[in-house]
Amino acid sequence: ETVRRLRVGSRDVYKLDLARAMLAPLAEPGASEGAARAVQALEDIASRVADALLRHLATLPPRTLVLVVGDHGFSVDRKGCITDGGASPEEVLVPCLAYLVADLH
Repeated sequence: ETVRRLRVGSRDVYKLDLARAMLAPLAEPGASEGAARAVQALEDIASRVADALLRHLATLPPRTLVLVVGDHGFSVDRKGCITDGGASPEEVLVPCLAYLVADLH
């Protein structure tokens, strides 16, 4: 649940692998009822990711522009198999959100 800093040229890039880590046990071969468990886990995953991002944003100076981008999505088939990195819309289309830290005048 920790945002990791990576240096890319002169920029700081931050990475959070929480959603992937929480989905990994559900994607293991032989995981029973993977689809149902994944759907039930999504609200908790979203909440924990939001909490981790909020903690990180609180450490940044005011008026910092933050872009939150997913590297790729995932899909859950009818058999409960969770896959990522494929060509389905759920795996290719990812969110990109922009936030300006702190209040504006």
